[in-house]
Amino acid sequence: MANLPFDNANFNLTNFANIYPDIMDSTPKTIEYQYKDANGNIQTNSIANRGEIKQQLWDDVGGALGQFNRTFYIDAVNGDDNNTGTGNAPFKTLKKAVDSVPIGGYAVITLLNDVDLFENISCSNKEIVVSLNGYKFNAKIDSTSAIKHIYLDSGFFIFNGTGQIVLPDSSDGDGTNKNNHPGIFLTGYGGSSFRGIALIYNVEVVLNDTVYKIIDLHNYTACSFTMNGSVTDNTNNSQTEKDLVLGIVKDSNGVPRNIISNIVF
Repeated sequence: MANLPFDNANFNLTNFANIYPDIMDSTPKTIEYQYKDANGNIQTNSIANRGEIKQQLWDDVGGALGQFNRTFYIDAVNGDDNNTGTGNAPFKTLKKAVDSVPIGGYAVITLLNDVDLFENISCSNKEIVVSLNGYKFNAKIDSTSAIKHIYLDSGFFIFNGTGQIVLPDSSDGDGTNKNNHPGIFLTGYGGSSFRGIALIYNVEVVLNDTVYKIIDLHNYTACSFTMNGSVTDNTNNSQTEKDLVLGIVKDSNGVPRNIISNIVF
């Protein structure tokens, strides 16, 4: 702690100037100086130096930025959505992990076992990477036979990690109205001009039925989609990557107008 001697009669500007370099020192310390108040009484004041101010700035700003760059884990068996989402306290559902990412944020979400998609998820202005970590992501159908979706609204969603994406088959749901919103990734429903990027890397897509798709483009929405390094497992049908996309609009030259992809249609 640096101290400024007090001049018996007046505020000692010379000595105060002499301690100014301490204020700019990067070593955290508090600068104290003395002055006379309006009643002539000697008072002591403190100045936090640059080191302290800089440290506080990084604590505040760094903490805030950390909220936009998250790492979460999902354990569908032992997890709890009231947990913090760490490896030792994982979430239970993918929805909780995605919802925990702030608008404009980025997150890597790692599966700790197989996960079922039983509820709709909104990926709005977020960048989400789901590492399957060798496990299965199972798309499911609710009691109304509607497959649950990941809604892309200016969002960026990636599956990777050498696991499996398993599309539902006719044994799921009650077997009726299965064409209701067929697609894990869904854009453009409800009058919204959804846009997004959906990527799948090094993942096996298991197809048990020809109805369901990976992505459904609705209302001429724009979306980029690719399946780099991925394979399809479809023993009963000969579906390819292009069969997994619904709602492509082509121009007069046969070029897709609402999708950008490395897949040749």
